[in-house]
Amino acid sequence: MKFQRYSTGQKLCIVITAASKEEAESKLLHFFNHNGSDAEGLHTIEHHDGLFSGYFWTSLTKFKRGLTSINLFRLLNNSEQFKGKAGGVLPIAKKMGEMELDSYEKLDYNPTEMVTKSYSHHFGFGSIVAEKPDTN
Repeated sequence: MKFQRYSTGQKLCIVITAASKEEAESKLLHFFNHNGSDAEGLHTIEHHDGLFSGYFWTSLTKFKRGLTSINLFRLLNNSEQFKGKAGGVLPIAKKMGEMELDSYEKLDYNPTEMVTKSYSHHFGFGSIVAEKPDTN
């Protein structure tokens, strides 16, 4: 699975590329369940290499909060050393979330343009002529 990001300053677009649509949507639901996004579905980007790509929009603050939550639960579920310690694991989870976001490839273009461009083909099929039929 591959993650990319595009930022407009206020909004953040996350692109998920996976082997199947179900796998990508499962990851979106993971972000959604940890309040990293309000998106209920992915917008599809077509690819010719057999992989599915989709994107969703969120805010940078919301997505960082979601990544922190994901990593917090991951740490608490997999380690006994942090349980019961107030604030002990939260700074580590925040740092892990920032590192994860930094690992996403930065896009220099708006990925939504790929969708617009892929549907901008014009086809000509000839002409249509309407004539009044003979009644004789």
